[in-house]
Amino acid sequence: MIRQAGEKEGRFHQAASRFLALAPVVEQVEIKGNHLTFGLSDGNRVAVHLLLYPKLLDASELQRKSWNLIAGGKGVRWADIDENISVTGLLALQKVRRRVDTLDV
Repeated sequence: MIRQAGEKEGRFHQAASRFLALAPVVEQVEIKGNHLTFGLSDGNRVAVHLLLYPKLLDASELQRKSWNLIAGGKGVRWADIDENISVTGLLALQKVRRRVDTLDV
């Protein structure tokens, strides 16, 4: 029994590693007005309102422009305001937004 659990866990980690290896990375960050747009390596663009990221909303223009890619593009860091945004988080947010958009209200 213990061996089977370990084998299942190992397969899960292998599958997760393959998924993360295939996940797109950030190539570009653009801030216009109160919107933040990420250009991803798969050609998609993800745009979010800065209301979702209060530290960026309250940051100066100079602080907003001072970002760096982290983890090989799997995330973006604004060191001056201690804000990190991951591709995984952005894509999860997009999925939630799509589900909300399709609800019949």
